[in-house]
This record gives sequence, structure tokens and C-alpha cells, in this order.
Amino acid sequence: MSEDFDGGGEATSEGAEASEEATEDIAELPGWAENLGPAELELIQSKGFKSPGEALRHLRDLEATIGPNMVQIPGNDASAEERQAFWNRLGRPNAPQEYQFERPDGVQGYDLGSADWFRETAHELNLPAETARELHDRFVEHAMEQSRSTMEGQDRGQAQTEAVLQRDWGHAYDERMEQARRTIAQFGGERLKDAMNRHGAGDDPVIVRAFAEIGRRLYGGGMSAEAGDGVMSPSRARREIMDLRADDKFMAAYAEPSHPDHATAMERMAELYAAAHPEPMK
Repeated sequence: MSEDFDGGGEATSEGAEASEEATEDIAELPGWAENLGPAELELIQSKGFKSPGEALRHLRDLEATIGPNMVQIPGNDASAEERQAFWNRLGRPNAPQEYQFERPDGVQGYDLGSADWFRETAHELNLPAETARELHDRFVEHAMEQSRSTMEGQDRGQAQTEAVLQRDWGHAYDERMEQARRTIAQFGGERLKDAMNRHGAGDDPVIVRAFAEIGRRLYGGGMSAEAGDGVMSPSRARREIMDLRADDKFMAAYAEPSHPDHATAMERMAELYAAAHPEPMK
């Protein structure tokens, strides 16, 4: 019994000492804070406020730092309504239709359906109105630049194709192009033409040559040694020059001024060389 009594006495002594320390701490606080609760007393002690005025100045400075439009981030247990209110407070419109987008001047193919999709997506992602508008304008500007770049590329492709075909066809260029157009119109019409333009096939010299050759065989045209009509392409003229140079009978007349067919052979070769090396088209 005596041991139990001694142990209890020690515990009581330790509790009394702790109480005395707490009393001493409270005694160190300014008199104006003596009637405050434990939480307020702890705050005053941690901040070291010496007077009510000092505490109020601290509160004023804190509000100035945070500002009057402070938004509290919803916690994990926040309701759907609280979360919606949070995003709306940050600038998200109440409904997708409230996003205001302007169609830039001079824009071709601006899709209103895509703009509505953008509104729905922006609202779903909780974008503030100003952020969504800026993103919309930058995307439209980027799309316009891409469109301009594509058109410039198409123009360069067309110019390169024309240069290649003019070099190969020479003065027969217009005739060959007309043959290609007639072939496309007869066998595919506008649908074939649109498909070729979409895929850039109309800028491929190989494809244009193929349609021109089909047209030549269907509708005629081109010059041969026998026919003597139409316009000859440079490549065909070069082939005929090679064939004539391999013809001993023709070369005998071409090389010998006293030969009765010399003038005819000279004229023929001159025509072929002119067709093989036409002047650049302007």
C-alpha cells in the first residue's frame, strides 16, 4: 500500500509542475489576451503580438496580400456544386454557349460546327472564357497559316510540273495539255478532276503525261515523218533524229550537197532540231 501511495504522489507532483508551467506561460501573455481561448492564446504566443493593434495590422497586411478575390480550392470531399462554383469563380462561363468567339476577317472555310465543338470541349475542361478565346484565336491563326503554306506548296508543285512538261513537250505543250484535259473530262469528269486535285495527282508529270498520251491515241495529234501535221514534242524529235542518223540512205543525202535529196534532208533535220531544242516558252 505504501508503494502505491508513493507512486501516486509522484504522478500528482508531475501534473502540478506542468500546470504551474502553463500558468507561467499564460502569465507571460499581455493582459488584453488573458480572456481568450487556448487557440487564440497559442496564436498570439507564436506570432509574438504585443498589442491588439499589432494583431489587427497583421490581419490587414494578410488581407492585402491575399486580396479580396481569394478563391478556396475545393477539397477531396467537396460536392459537385462546390466544384462547379469554384471553376465559375475562376472565369469559366455557366454554359458552353456563353463562350464568345469571333470569326476572323477573310477566313475561308470557318466551320461553325467546329466552333461549337470547341465551346463544348472548353467548358468540359473548365477553361476560363478569356483563355478559351485566346486559344481559339491562336488555333484559327495557325490553321490559316497551314492553309497558306499548303496552297503555296501546291502552287510550287504546279509551276514545277509545268516547267518539266514544257521542257519535254516544247511547242506541243498546249496541245498535249488539251489532250490530257479531254481524257480526264471524258473518263472521269469533275469527280476525277476533284480527286486528282485533292491528292495532288494533277501536279505529277508522270500522271499528266499518261493522260496526254491516252488523249493523243484517242483524238490524234502529234507530227510524224509521214504525216507532217501537228506539233512534235522535243523527246519525240530527238528520237527521230537518232533514227535518221542510223539511216544510211538519209545520211548520204544529208551529207552530200550534190545529192538530189540533200535540200529535203537538210530541211527535215532542221525541223527536227528546232523541235528537239525549242525556245523557252514565255
